[in-house]
Amino acid sequence: MNGSAAIEAFLDWKLHNKGRARRTAEIYRHALERLVECLGKKDLLRATRDDLVAFTGPWLAKRNIVASARRPYVAAVRQFYAWLYMHRLLMDNPAIGVPYPKESQRLPKTMSLAQTEKLMWSPDFSTFEGVRDGAIIAILAGCGLRVSGLVRLNES
Repeated sequence: MNGSAAIEAFLDWKLHNKGRARRTAEIYRHALERLVECLGKKDLLRATRDDLVAFTGPWLAKRNIVASARRPYVAAVRQFYAWLYMHRLLMDNPAIGVPYPKESQRLPKTMSLAQTEKLMWSPDFSTFEGVRDGAIIAILAGCGLRVSGLVRLNES
């Protein structure tokens, strides 16, 4: 069985035996066609784990596919090769352990200097609580402390 016939048999199996939606099959088809494109002349059934990791990582990243959008590609590759192995079309499964991409965490947004000054001058400095609140805001903004670090400060 060649690669394209294996893809068709896999998608047919997904639709009829696993009851997946047509849209899922289309997504898997697209992912596996991109894998074929990545492998070039190399047979889909002879792909190595390194080929699959290169496809799901750098190859897709170079095409501006962000980490969260690469997850369906990894799922399609893993399930396709698991299916090939289960049906004894491959002797081993090269997709075992192909990692899902890690999504980068966003950095917190910082306040501008104007926003910080506006916040620092907002308490009523004619009262003890206002002076206290102004000092708290100044320490948080000026020293970069977290609230938990601020509450652990002592008088000394």
